[in-house]
Amino acid sequence: MKDTYFLYGVAILAILGISVVFIGYATNTLPMSTPRQSVGSVAPPVLTAAKKNCGCCADKTRQITKSLRQIREKSHEHQQQYTLAMRLLARYGYEEGLRRIRKETPAVAAPLERLFEKLSTRREETVGSSP
Repeated sequence: MKDTYFLYGVAILAILGISVVFIGYATNTLPMSTPRQSVGSVAPPVLTAAKKNCGCCADKTRQITKSLRQIREKSHEHQQQYTLAMRLLARYGYEEGLRRIRKETPAVAAPLERLFEKLSTRREETVGSSP
């Protein structure tokens, strides 16, 4: 009895090992060949990009940094507008809050109105379908 358990254990380990190697080759995570290095070999020189004196890289970096800063500022501004809108809705309720949002931040009012319309139609559908 112990011999069959041992035999099954070895067979399961062999099957797992073969499947791991197969999956490794199929997903290209195992190398197909190993590079051989001799004892006296010297590492190849590291190739670096030659530095240019034209200044175009610095200009591109400045432009990217400027555009990222503008995106961050716009995102922060939008976040503040939505926070204000949610506070107005919480304080004054749906109708009065939405009226004040339209007055203070009209860009936020339109998406909120569409959202509330979708929610109300879904609520009506679920209420109307219940017996």
